[in-house]
Amino acid sequence: MKFLLTGLTSFALFSGAHALGMTLQTDLLDEVDGGSITKGAVTASLKHRYEEGKSRLSNQIKSSTAVVTVKVKGKVVGTLVGPKKGGQPFSLMQVVELDRSNPYPEVILSAFSGGAHCCNHTTVLTSNSKGENWKEVVLAKWLDGTHKPAVSGRRGKQSIYHFADWDNRFHYKFASYLGSRAPQRFWRLEGDSFIDISKEEQFNWPFKKMARRMETSRLWEQGMAVERNGYLAGYVAVKARIEEFPDGWKRMLESYDPESDWAFGELKDCPLGTVNNVCSEEEKVLYESFPKALRAFLFNTGYIDKRSDWVFKKYGFTRTKNDGDN
Repeated sequence: MKFLLTGLTSFALFSGAHALGMTLQTDLLDEVDGGSITKGAVTASLKHRYEEGKSRLSNQIKSSTAVVTVKVKGKVVGTLVGPKKGGQPFSLMQVVELDRSNPYPEVILSAFSGGAHCCNHTTVLTSNSKGENWKEVVLAKWLDGTHKPAVSGRRGKQSIYHFADWDNRFHYKFASYLGSRAPQRFWRLEGDSFIDISKEEQFNWPFKKMARRMETSRLWEQGMAVERNGYLAGYVAVKARIEEFPDGWKRMLESYDPESDWAFGELKDCPLGTVNNVCSEEEKVLYESFPKALRAFLFNTGYIDKRSDWVFKKYGFTRTKNDGDN
């Protein structure tokens, strides 16, 4: 059995109620059955259910499923089950502090299903404020990439964990997966749901770092070489996060490809003002250009608001019937 156990230093330094957390990660290439983590009264045990047979990755294991059993003071309070994955297991379990409004740390299972650009299933077991009832909360049924471990951050003066991911709404929006660039997105558990905390000041630095990297001559030239509209959409969104939207919008107008044939030449999307950019196919409208479609997409997904209207007026943007009523 082989696994990686991290977080021991922080556990020793912050023992007791303020311990930050511990992580157990299985290795894709090794035969792994799991392990256990105990933090205070909480014990989480990770095992894998196996289906024998031939698969693309293994001659002995056809599929594996991660299962986490959670006990408090020796009593089972809940179970987390990951997706079925072809071949060897590839999963991560954490016992960390995601929500300080309850008396116990949370237990996380992040499991990879396999597949191109896909997919990870991340779920959390958390208790209510009195620690009497436990509930499973799903961060997202499917996230891009492999493991999504919670990372340490702050809420006021308190240390607390949160999740960092990429905004998958940008993938395939204006370019192929490889041609798209997605900003980071940050999530915090509050009660029995996750909230997007990407606009908090503590995350300014990763957005600034990403913006500066995207502006370097090498990466900019690579981004402009193929499917530049996918690169520019992510770039403008990142610039909006660090209050540099006017500069980002200007550079986009100077660089975008008006002849892009992505989506078969049709820029159909939800009307401007659609919350979370979620609408039916019948409700979608046809935008006249990439900049107009991008403006609606960034507005609907919360990267910009009406305070940015002066930027559009400066560059001669006028509303059309396809822009929505808001």
